[in-house]
Amino acid sequence: MLVFSLGVIAVQVVWSRIWLAHFRYGPLEWAWRCVTWWQWQPLHKQAAAATAMNR
Repeated sequence: MLVFSLGVIAVQVVWSRIWLAHFRYGPLEWAWRCVTWWQWQPLHKQAAAATAMNR
C-alpha cells in the first residue's frame, strides 16, 4: 500500500507541474472562480495575459 501511495503522489506531482505550465488554475479552482464571480475566467495562461493587457 505504501508503494502504491507513493506512486500516486509521484504521478500527481508530475501531472500538476505539466498542467500548471499551461494553465493558470487547476480545473476545480477555475470552475469555482467562474461560479463565484459569475464571470467566465480565462483558463489558459496566454488568454489571461491577453485579457490583463486589454484592461
